[in-house]
Formats: sequence, C-alpha cells, structure tokens
Amino acid sequence: MPLPEGVVTFLLTDIEGSTRLWEQDPERMRVALARHDAIIEQAAVAHNGHIVKPRGEGDSRFLVFAQPIDAIRAAAAIQRGLAATSSSSEIRLQTRVAIHHGAADLHDGDYYGPTVNRCARIRAIIHGGQIVISEAVATAVTPTDGLTWRDLGTHRLKDLSQPEHLHQVEAPGLRFEFPHLASLDAIPNNLPLQTSSFVGRERETREALDLLGNGRLLTMIGAGGSGKTRLAVHVAAESVDAFPDGVCFVELAAIVEAQQVGSTIAAVIGARETPGRALNDTLVDVLRPRKVLLILDNCEHVVADVAAIVTGLLRACPGVRIIATSRERLAVDGEQIYRVPSLGLPGEVEDLRPARALECESVRLFVERARAVDPSFALTDKNVGAVAKICRRLDGIPLAIELAAARARSLAPHQIADRLDDRFRLLTGGARAGLPRQQTLRAMVDWSHDVLGAAEKAVFRRLAVFAGGFTIEAAEQVCASDDVADFDVLDIVTNLVDRSLVAVDGASADQRFRLLETIRAYALDRLRESGEDSAARSRHFNWFANWLTARFAGQDLIGVGAGNPRESGRLYDEAEIEYENARVALDWGLTDPSCRIDGARMTSRLRRFHLIRGHASEGRRWCDRYLDAGVPDQRVEWYLRSTGMNLAFLQGDYAAAHRLGAPVVIAAGTDDAIPEVLLARHQVAILRVNEGDAGAFDEIRAVGVIAERLDLRLLQSFVQNFLAIGERLAGRHDAAMQLHGQAMAFSRETGDLWTLSHTQSALGLTHMARGDYAAARGCFTEVLAMRRELADQSTIPWSLTNLGDLASAEGDLEGAARNFGESLISLRRLGDRLGQADALASLGRVHRRRGDLTAATDALRESLTLRRDAGHLLAVPEMLVTIGAVALDGGNADRALRLLGAAESLAESLGVTLGAADQAQLADLRDNARTLAGATADAAYASGRANDRDAAIALGLT
Repeated sequence: MPLPEGVVTFLLTDIEGSTRLWEQDPERMRVALARHDAIIEQAAVAHNGHIVKPRGEGDSRFLVFAQPIDAIRAAAAIQRGLAATSSSSEIRLQTRVAIHHGAADLHDGDYYGPTVNRCARIRAIIHGGQIVISEAVATAVTPTDGLTWRDLGTHRLKDLSQPEHLHQVEAPGLRFEFPHLASLDAIPNNLPLQTSSFVGRERETREALDLLGNGRLLTMIGAGGSGKTRLAVHVAAESVDAFPDGVCFVELAAIVEAQQVGSTIAAVIGARETPGRALNDTLVDVLRPRKVLLILDNCEHVVADVAAIVTGLLRACPGVRIIATSRERLAVDGEQIYRVPSLGLPGEVEDLRPARALECESVRLFVERARAVDPSFALTDKNVGAVAKICRRLDGIPLAIELAAARARSLAPHQIADRLDDRFRLLTGGARAGLPRQQTLRAMVDWSHDVLGAAEKAVFRRLAVFAGGFTIEAAEQVCASDDVADFDVLDIVTNLVDRSLVAVDGASADQRFRLLETIRAYALDRLRESGEDSAARSRHFNWFANWLTARFAGQDLIGVGAGNPRESGRLYDEAEIEYENARVALDWGLTDPSCRIDGARMTSRLRRFHLIRGHASEGRRWCDRYLDAGVPDQRVEWYLRSTGMNLAFLQGDYAAAHRLGAPVVIAAGTDDAIPEVLLARHQVAILRVNEGDAGAFDEIRAVGVIAERLDLRLLQSFVQNFLAIGERLAGRHDAAMQLHGQAMAFSRETGDLWTLSHTQSALGLTHMARGDYAAARGCFTEVLAMRRELADQSTIPWSLTNLGDLASAEGDLEGAARNFGESLISLRRLGDRLGQADALASLGRVHRRRGDLTAATDALRESLTLRRDAGHLLAVPEMLVTIGAVALDGGNADRALRLLGAAESLAESLGVTLGAADQAQLADLRDNARTLAGATADAAYASGRANDRDAAIALGLT
C-alpha cells in the first residue's frame, strides 16, 4: 500500500528515559524495545498506518495515516499494549505519542515540512504514557468508540512562532493524569514569575486584548489591590507572540524620585544613558527599531513623568505598545482606558450550592488561596454561605480576598466572616459605603494587622523601610531591636509570608522578600505612628552602608591601602538588585544630618557602579544633592566632588567637571599630601590635556611624585597610564612602553580588574603603534575577557573598536568593518559619544581604504562633530589628516593641503605628533598633494596653518 500524500496525519512516538534505561539494564531494555516495536507495528497494520523509514532519532518511531481517526485508534492500541507487560521482570516502557494533521511533502519515502516539525515539537513537551493531539486533529475527528479528549489549552512550542491548542486522548484502559506539559515561551520576556494560579478574568482578558489590538496604549485603572498588575501580566503573556523583540515588565512602585522613571525603564530594556543627551531620547533610539510590549506597573505616583516618556515613545517608536497600570489615567493622546472591575460575586440566595458558587470568580479565588494554606480545605454545603458572604463583604477585591483566605489555616470561613462583620464596617452600607476603595483596603489590612502579635507587628512595620525587596540577613539587621531578637526575625518573616503580608520574590536567584505596594504604604503609616521611623531608617541606612563597604571596600578612586578585591560582574549584579535600597539610604543621608558624611561616602563608593551600569547621570545628581545640602567633613566633600567630576568627565561634560574639581584644588592650597586633593588635581589636569593644554602633563607628573610618596598605588597606576598615552601620542614609543610597564605593575599589585583592563588596553594601543600586532592582539583579547567578567557594558565596545583597528592595520578590512559596526551598535545604545567618535573615525579610515569616499567622509564628519561637541581635541589633528587624505583621493589637492596645514598647526598647539604610526605615509600624502596642486600648493598649505582651533574643525566639517 503506497504512502499517503497531501494532507495526512502523523503519529510520532518517543520512549521517556530511554538513555537511562539503556545504561541501567541494556539486556532487559533490548527485550522491552523489541516488544515495544512489535506493538507499534501491529497497531499500524491494524489501523491502516505506515511506519516511515528510521529518522535517526534513537528509539522513536514515525507513523503516517491517511485518516486522523485511524491514528488515534492506533495510539490507544499502542498505549494499551505497552501497559500490559508480559511478565513482572519486563521493563514497562513509558512512551510519548503525539498526533498532528496537515499537509506535508513526500520525497523518497520520507516526509518534510512544517506539519512534521510541529508534530515533533508537540511530542517533545508531553509525558510518557500520554497521547496528545493537535487542534487540527481534534476538529477533524468526532469522538467515537469510547475515545474522548481533554482540552489542555494553548501551549507555546519551542522554535515555533505560534502556539498550539492541544488535547489529551482519553479512553478506557489509558492513564488519565499527567503533569503539566513542558511547553516553553519562544519570546524573550521578564514577566514576573507567578507562584499562584490566575483565577477567572476571562471576559476582562478578552476585552483588554481587543483594546490592545486596536490601539498602542492601554491603561488599566483601578484601586490598590484590584488586580491591575496580575491582569496586565496575564494579558501580556497571552499576546507575547505578537512582539518578536520581547515583552518588558517595568516595576515603578519602588522608585524614590520622579526622574528615576526613565532610568528604571532603561535598565529593563538594556539602554544606557547618553552623555549630553536626554535619557528620553535614548529610550526612543533603543526602542524605535523594535516591536515590543512594555508593561509600566504602578504609575500613579509618577504619572506626569510616565506620561511624558510614553508620549515620546508612541510618537517615535511605531513597533512599541504599552500597558500601564495606575490609579489614574496618564492623559496621553491615544490612551485607551480599561477600568479593572472587581471579581464576580455570588448572589444572595438561601440555597446556594457549591457548584453554583464556584461559577463566581471571587469564590474560586478564595477556595484556591485557602487550599494553598490548608490543602484539606474544600467548599461544602456547610461553608459555602460563609465564603459567599466573605466575597461579597470584600466587594470582590482580589487582594482583600487573598488576605482573608490566608486566615483559613486557623479560622473557619464563618469565623472569618464574623470578623469581617466586626472589623469592616465600611462595607456594611450607609454613608461609609461610598468611601474610596483605598479606605476599604486599609480597613482590610487593619484587620490582618490587628491579629499579629507584638513582635510580628514590630517587624512588619520596620520592613517598610526596604524598597525593592530584602533578604533575611538585611531584615535581621534592620528589624531587630530591644523588643525583637535578631534570631527571631526569620520565623517572624516566615509567618508574615504565610499571612500574605510579605511576598516571596521568585524572580531572584537568592531568596528575597518584598512588601506589596499597598501593604508597604500601610506599614509605613504604622511605622510613623509608632515613633520608630527615624530609628528604623537609621538602621536601614547603617545596614546598607555596611553592605556596600563589604563589597566595594577597595573600589574608591584613590586606592588607599592595598589588596582591592578582584571584581566580577556578579558584584555589580548584586548592587543592581539592591539599588532601590541604595536610593532610600542615600535619601535618608540627606534627611538626617548625622548620616550626611556616611551618605556622601556611600555616593562616592557607588561611582564605578553608577558608571558601569548606566546610572552616571543619577550618580551625578546624588553628588550635587549632597554638595547642596553641605557635607560637614571637608575631605569627604572633596572626595565627593572628585566623584562627581569623574562622572561628568566620562560623560563629556567638561564644564561641570571643572566646576566640581576646581574648588578642591583651590581650597587645599599648598596641602598637597591629601589623597582627595591629589585625585582632583589629577582629574583637572586630564581635563586640561583633553582640551588641548599640553602643559598639564607637568601637573600630572607632579601628582605622580606625591602619589608615590604617599604609596597610593591605584592613583600611581592612573598617572603612569595617562603619561604613557601622552608619550604614545607624541610618537615616543620607547618612553611610553616604560611608563606602561610601571602602570601595569601598579594595577596588578592592587588587583583592581577595572583599572587593569584600562591600563592593558592602553598598552595594546602602544604595541599597535609600534607595529607589534601580535602583542597588541594579546592585550586586546585579555582586556575583552576582563570586561566581560565585569559585565562592563560601557567598555566592551571599546575593546571591539580596538580589535577593529588591529584588523585594519593587518589588512583585514572586512573584519575591521564588522568589529566597528558591532561596536557602534552598542555605543549608540549606551550613548557613549566619545566611544562613537573613535569607532566612526576608524570606520571612516576603512571606508577610505575600500574606495568608498562618500561613506568615509560621512563617518569622519560625524566623528569630528562628536569630538567638537564634547571638547575632546587630542584626536582631532589625526582626523583632519584622514579627511585630507579622502579629499586627495577625490582629486581635491588644495583642500587636502589646507587640511594638512590645519592639522599640523593644531597638533603643535596641542603637543601631539601627527601620524606617529606612519610618518612616511604622512610625508607621502603631503608630497602627493603638493605635486597635484602645483603652483597653489604653498598658499593652500599656509592658509590651512593660519586656522585657529575652531576654524580648523570647521574646515574639516565643510
């Protein structure tokens, strides 16, 4: 009988745990497999099926049928046959059976196409002994011969773009109960893990999905505890496949300042702040090419800032859709409002039966949550009336119902209902029935709070000082006091989790806890009422200060002392997790004058974290706020100024850097033995060098002498490294190598990986300038590994640029272009303008060598513009030379000579040497231009030399 063609039905099998069984008992497995194959062959013959030739998939089998009902009957026969072992000593194999129906191509006795692939994907997520059919099969067949199918819902299959509606075949003699299918989401997302089921909301889900499909902004409005977040996450999960670039969940509840909205969104989507560019514009740059869904959760306390960002994204990013949850609308054009209703309520009928009551979402929610704390709980004729009363009295508010259900461990439903009658008079009618729903939530939490013991109440209210979550260790340090021992905090927090007052944060690798937004607001009120607010916040401040010191003790800018720990990306990951607590602690340091000095130290200690993880602007704001408030320790103030200066410098804000650093140098006078003053002097000198003051190198050398006397190894490394860069730029490579050696020695001695990566990167550039490409590659490769270990996204693109320059020097122009392109993508996303300038300049040189003069000119001009805007002039002469070379390649010798003259004049004023890597090439370029220009050569060259700095840059841009 020939194999069927066209629309056919596939049946694929696979033995669960086959590899393990072969390893454990190969002889018995061989016997069992022979019987397994015989059963499948018999079923295929008996039900008009065909076994397709082996496909190289081990013990799996591939069958095809012309009719889907024949495939289902064969599957049932296979599972019945395998379940009936011939002897007690025989292995009973558990075989997965998947069936799918559709068109496929038949070639040389084998089938190809998406129908076959989908059937294999279905088989991959089911369990041994189970038969699962696709929706295509279920709709093509009418159940018969005792066969039925249970609806398993829609599942996402690995590597497939669309979900599949699946059904389980059930019949006499077949096993019915199996674990959930092991399906996978195919779209990247950070939707929070849900530890409980999503109950009801079918109508709300459909309505919200329709609104989201018809517009680009959906705002879910409702009272606290009404289930806005849970519904938003559920709707997002249902629509995830419509957003191939991902679904991003942004929690806004914990932010302290309105301006943190943008940085919080940026952290989730992977955007980095752009020096000299508004963060909102950076968000647009990152999201414009993407088709993504953003969920902005808990917007009400920062609604104006959220509205501004949302407006910009909707106008500039056509592929972005947004779900916002808030207690008020955003008031943005195109906004669709969906008011999240309470859950459905049971009617007030005397003969309410459990089955009828369970048709109501609120009752189902109570029952499921009650079973979570008491697995024996059941809805019965005896308690159904009390449960219905609870749901009605709580007005169907999900959070209120969940808190009530949490008491089912110790109270019967009628006891819970009686307490509601006594404690929640706001729900009994009269004038109070019209009060805002938030008051209802407060009354509900009052009830839950009032049943706590004294120690539980104390810990509960003190936990409110944490933002963004906490660990047990942190809770012990903050919540323990005279009335609560630290060793009791763990048990108390566990009890609070059981009472649904504290949530377990399932998204964290380590066990963390958090208070829901409404619960935290309530606890903060209780904390203020207790008079413990200042004491609890001070303990929180001290805990974070100690936490930060333990992890970042050696990461100050001056490296006082030795033995800085080797950093890792994990260290910064931990800081990112605790950053909401950092904000709270820093804010308290501004509020409590006794904490001001330590708060300023904390701000300085977070400098590198702020830089590496894209919070540089926020770091600068904290510096400014502490300086405005006044730091009563002069040296701490100087160190804080140096921190803000460093962040401003790296963002290209030279004016702000001068403003912060100059007062330190002036105030210190002749007292140059203070490390904080030395650091400021060093950074001010670097600023002057980058702005074209070659005499500032003498100041850097002077700082180095004092740093050596004070044994400040990290600062010595900085000094020697920058002096080495200066020698390289001046063409004195031997002197540069000697200084690099000293800088590397100091860096290795401190063990500071971030500093070592920068020092070794500079060494690689000098190797490349000397023509030692093998040594340069070794340096750049090691540096890239260090930066990946640090997860330093701000400097990994720099390494790619360096590797691109090396590839270009070695003649691999294609490889160089790839590196520069990859680097530029990251640098644009990060907003690193000077990094972009470097990569663009290098890319322009590659374009020139490939003969694409238009692309070369565009890249070089963009690079020169970025440098001009940042005030970074050291590399400008080399760029003018390259632009001149492009002009000469295009036949414009006069312009080439004007650019060369301007470049040489500017280089002399800056104290750098042009063409240090290849003086002969520069001479050839000048000679060729003179030859081509003829009689006008001298005048053109002189005209170029007459340009001042601004005119020279303008010449390069015309």
